[in-house]
Amino acid sequence: MSKDIRIRINELSKEAESLMDPTTFVLNPRIGEINQEIEELQAKCQHHFVEGMCEFCDMEAVNE
Repeated sequence: MSKDIRIRINELSKEAESLMDPTTFVLNPRIGEINQEIEELQAKCQHHFVEGMCEFCDMEAVNE
């Protein structure tokens, strides 16, 4: 499951990058949808943190 999450997050990140325009400061609604899906995937992930970052979903470790 974690590898599937990694693959999907990579796909979503590439899509978001392709939609971003560095000269425009208006959020494309699709980028908001992509961010929401990434958050949902991160919530399902069985994290494995390496140097403070989950290797599967890119979530940062919370230092308490």
